[in-house]
Amino acid sequence: MTRSNVPTTPVTSVHHEDAGLPRSRASWGAVIAGTVMALVVVLVLQVVMLWLGLTAIDPAFEADPFAGVGTGAAIGSLVTAAIALFVGGLVTGRLANRVNGADVFLHGLLTWAVVTLVTLVMTVTAAGALIGGALGVVGQGLTALGGGAAALAPAVATELEDVIEEQGMLLEDVQEEMAPLWADPAARNEFRSVVTRILRDGRTAVDPADRQELIDVVATNTELSEAEAEARVDDWIGRYEAVRERLAGAEEELRQAGQRAADAIAQAAMWAFFGLIVGAIIAALGARAGAPASRAETRRS
Repeated sequence: MTRSNVPTTPVTSVHHEDAGLPRSRASWGAVIAGTVMALVVVLVLQVVMLWLGLTAIDPAFEADPFAGVGTGAAIGSLVTAAIALFVGGLVTGRLANRVNGADVFLHGLLTWAVVTLVTLVMTVTAAGALIGGALGVVGQGLTALGGGAAALAPAVATELEDVIEEQGMLLEDVQEEMAPLWADPAARNEFRSVVTRILRDGRTAVDPADRQELIDVVATNTELSEAEAEARVDDWIGRYEAVRERLAGAEEELRQAGQRAADAIAQAAMWAFFGLIVGAIIAALGARAGAPASRAETRRS
């Protein structure tokens, strides 16, 4: 039996990239792994900050033990988010096995985007209390604005309701007081029309013409003298103007509370925007730091 002299070709491994086969450029497994790592890092760091912060508070020996807690929590949240996004990008960059700079940065941005969306969803759940951050502040503020006066300034809203109710009771008291004094029933309707016009105008001070018309109606259609009618009307007007002043004060205070809330939400939204941009940059840099140094290292992995 003779052997063939046909030369044999050594078998070599063929990589997908060398064979030119289509391959997805997005390594979603790496992105998901980086996202999970970022969220876990946030959770761990937030728990550590909570532990250290509560340990540092000593209510027995501090006049205001919670002073500066809000500022410290905000700074801690920013630092935590930066560390978590960098670690998440680092994991994504390493597992994605991409050397090309553009691909590496895009994988870091994908990790940032998924972390942001997951965080946004979690802000409406109990878990969002730990990782909600600035998005949670903005969402709570918008909820307060949408909730109306009671959500912005509960005490002012209650005062406003009381004053409006008091104004209605004042009108009922005046009508009840004058009911037995009318000589002509038609005068009651004339009196009510003048009072309704005053209430509809909503002025803090009653117009002198309306005051004189009320005096004339009372003096003409009751047994009260001009002086008695004037004294009675002035008493009503004094009580009404006092109520209107309280009402105007409550409305102004409520407007100021709404403006303060809007300003606070706008500022929080601004910082959230810049925080998101910085977070995207940090995640991309983390992916770049975790990326393999060479194509050979990519194939070995």
